[in-house]
Amino acid sequence: MIRVSGPATREVLRLLPPGGTRRGGGETGSHTSHASLRVRHREVLPTRFVCPTTGQTLDRGLFLWFDRPNSFTGEDLCELHVHGSLAVVKAVLLALGTLSPPGGEHKSGGVGVETGVVRHAEPGEFTLQAFRNNKLDLTEAEGLGDLLRAETEAQRRQALAIAGGSLRTLYSGWRTTLRKAHAHCEASLDFGEDDEIGNDVFLSLAPIVNSLLSELRLHLAAPPIGEMTRSGVRVALIGPPNAGKSSLLNALAGRPVAIVSDVPGTTRDAVEVGLDLNGHKVLVTDTAGARETNDAVELEGIKRSKQHARDADVVVLVVDGASMSGVETLPKWAMDTAHAVVLNKADLLEGGVEKNDWRGILNPLNPNLLAATTLSLSCATGNGIDAFVEWLRVTVAARVDGTAGDGAGICAITRSRHRGRLEECVVHLARFESAAACASGRHEVAAEELRLAQRALGHVTGHVDVEELLDVIFRDFCIGK
Repeated sequence: MIRVSGPATREVLRLLPPGGTRRGGGETGSHTSHASLRVRHREVLPTRFVCPTTGQTLDRGLFLWFDRPNSFTGEDLCELHVHGSLAVVKAVLLALGTLSPPGGEHKSGGVGVETGVVRHAEPGEFTLQAFRNNKLDLTEAEGLGDLLRAETEAQRRQALAIAGGSLRTLYSGWRTTLRKAHAHCEASLDFGEDDEIGNDVFLSLAPIVNSLLSELRLHLAAPPIGEMTRSGVRVALIGPPNAGKSSLLNALAGRPVAIVSDVPGTTRDAVEVGLDLNGHKVLVTDTAGARETNDAVELEGIKRSKQHARDADVVVLVVDGASMSGVETLPKWAMDTAHAVVLNKADLLEGGVEKNDWRGILNPLNPNLLAATTLSLSCATGNGIDAFVEWLRVTVAARVDGTAGDGAGICAITRSRHRGRLEECVVHLARFESAAACASGRHEVAAEELRLAQRALGHVTGHVDVEELLDVIFRDFCIGK
């Protein structure tokens, strides 16, 4: 599908054969041979596509027309649905490139040249134009971008809801409340006859602002499940060297993504694999084995392992369940962060893992480790791998389910940009409460805090001057979207 949008979109009708569209009504063609051609809004027209300079048939397909402002971009827009071979697409694009302004001559015959009326779209330009024409706000544009990049079912559902306006509805309601409160403040300052009237106005606004402040704080305090759904749940495999972390990663990935060796310290840097567990994106990271060493490179790897454990949503401590080698020197952070303990090499145990007092060997005084889930498996034979995957699936689902539904109630924060602006809004609302509670003379300060709070919230949806944000938000879109 080739999409064209803009004030000169009607020139694309020159790729349709004369008489190939319906007749009657107003004129849409710009050239004499197409003066009688008319296309209807949102009507699908089977047609030939021809070169406007030679009349050669390029392809047979479908043509759709959308009148402004009732199009995705808010401009006149058309779509050419053609067969997708490279030769057909290239021929149609070259034909579009030959279109010249009415009464003008195209000087190059290329595509996307400024002297013609059609050029290639920049990445995200169609969505940017839709934003500029108020067809969608920034949250919906970001939701559309997430939808284009969605890898899992949960990501698809969440992105589809946001692109459909779930966040816009929530944030617009908050912004309306702020705008009304700010207007009352300014009116009191401009037209209040005395300080008592001003005091009454600011005191009457205090419960409204306090209610909004509480709602925003609850929104920010909620678990970051929207961000986890969008970016993926991070799982870190930690433990001593030669415990089988890399083997477990390979077993989960179903391919040899990490080097497995009997030599301790083989993994020096983190190796990450993306999984789709029951519709949720999961990023599993194999980290360097934690042990005492003088090797500078390995020390840096262990330092990064600690950071991965801190940043992870789920931490799995992998140990050699047969020999328990290396566990006596495990650092405290490795045991403090673990949500599960995996006893690998179960195939080498005599009498079963249950006879091995691993808790006593690791750290009997560590309450977090005592509460961790215990799983035994063998990466060599595959026994226990399915049970571990099931535990991981349930654990991940418990963290993110409830935000990936398909209703309009999906309102979880999905980006750090949103979180930062909402936190800024909360700060200004708290300052408003302090200023409004003071005696006369602080009302101007309180009104300014409301204005700044409204501006911070507007930065999320784009209802302020956000030129500095546009490149960041739209540059990651695919060409032509």
